[in-house]
Amino acid sequence: MSTNPDIILPIITLMAGTLLGFFSQLFFKSLEIKQSVSDKVLDQFFNIRSELCAELSKLAILQESKALDPTLAPTSRNRISELYFTYYDFLPKEILEQLNCLFACLSDRENRIFVCKNGKVIPIQPSELHAFIESISLIENFKYSAPIHLQSKDENTRRITSIKCQARSVLKSLNEYFTMQNLTYWIKHVAK
Repeated sequence: MSTNPDIILPIITLMAGTLLGFFSQLFFKSLEIKQSVSDKVLDQFFNIRSELCAELSKLAILQESKALDPTLAPTSRNRISELYFTYYDFLPKEILEQLNCLFACLSDRENRIFVCKNGKVIPIQPSELHAFIESISLIENFKYSAPIHLQSKDENTRRITSIKCQARSVLKSLNEYFTMQNLTYWIKHVAK
């Protein structure tokens, strides 16, 4: 049985073209799926960020000159706890720790600020307070007014300022984490 090169070459070319077309479709489909997953992850992160910021901003803009609504702390504490557990798998350890500190602050009747050290939520040491306030302050006014308000004889002023400081600390962590660079890095490693 002899083989005719005029017949075999077109058959091989046809088969190679078919295989190439099939694999290119698979390749482009995998790219499409990967992009879809990345888009969904980004959407989820921005939704989480928006939801957290909406709650935190209510606390970060409290005014010392107004009486604190007695239902604010328990309501916010419950909402923060709900967000914490709802998005636990999506949030980095630093933000979860900051949310725990905020929860402790909202529960504390001594108007203290909390930090997380060695896996424990503890009241901040007086020697660390100035650096803490500096780290969460975007404007100079707050750097100077917060320490004064935290030492005020008025309990309402101390309470509101401690809550504001703690909420701003969480917002700072959110801003540090939810950068395009961090999200892109995370997506590349999740999408693989």
